[in-house]
Amino acid sequence: MKVKFQEALHKSPYEAGQMAGMQMDTIPEALENLRLTFEPRGVSLSPWLSRRCICELYWADSQGNFTSEFSKVDQEEFERGIRDWLRSVRQEGPTRRLWPMTQSGGFKVTPTKIQQILEAGRRQLSPEEFEELESLLLDLQIYGLTPWINVQLGTLMSKLEWELEIETSPEWEEALIACDRAFLGRELKDMCLDAGLSPDGHKKELCARLYQAEIPEVVAVMEPYLKEETPERLPQTEALYTTKIRKVKDRLEELRRKAPEEFYRRKSLIQQAIEEREKGRQQIMPELTLGELKEVQRFIERLYM
Repeated sequence: MKVKFQEALHKSPYEAGQMAGMQMDTIPEALENLRLTFEPRGVSLSPWLSRRCICELYWADSQGNFTSEFSKVDQEEFERGIRDWLRSVRQEGPTRRLWPMTQSGGFKVTPTKIQQILEAGRRQLSPEEFEELESLLLDLQIYGLTPWINVQLGTLMSKLEWELEIETSPEWEEALIACDRAFLGRELKDMCLDAGLSPDGHKKELCARLYQAEIPEVVAVMEPYLKEETPERLPQTEALYTTKIRKVKDRLEELRRKAPEEFYRRKSLIQQAIEEREKGRQQIMPELTLGELKEVQRFIERLYM
């Protein structure tokens, strides 16, 4: 049997927990504020990139079909996997792991930083590695920061004598300022204590902590500013975008052979993006038009023939 977490299959509850931890390790104080609520065929995780995540989690067959719920021991192993991953990242100290393009915590990778990555890669990587770096940055722009992309980019960036700076988005700063103005320091500290959070730090730190913990009063103040937050676009250099769709297809064909979990994750994202466009919305994979998405979808279907 396999463990299904989100859309991927894993060998054990502990391994699934490690994957969850990998997706949480860019969130400030994730280890201290970790909360898990197990539900039928799922788990609610907090803090998450969008404050909270409700994910599928259960034992499944090789096709991902439900077979049984997690036992108490399975749940403990899943949580242990998360905590072990978060502790290991903290012990490593500052890393070159890429942060998400945007997240509720307000961090993003700016076009300037992307250019710095490319310039450092061009000087320090082999031609083959640099080509892979370009492809991964294109993946990042189109699909966002999936666990697979995070690991692959981290592996390449570990070879670079360069460290990514983390910047806060204007929207996040505005949300923190609004929270700072809305509450007294004493009120924020009391809310932290009531929620079982650390009351230490200045007012903006407390606002960020309370927002990640989904404290309604703080979310109500900050959320309107964060709804305006839009993803940064990577600089559209000719080398990166000349054959964008061809590269998207080539990568999907490669992932189907080498990383099927990532392949199916992208396949699902493409289907969701098409459904959004047909309903007049455009939030998922905004870099591709409806026509381009359908072209990629047809290509995926041909891979099964």
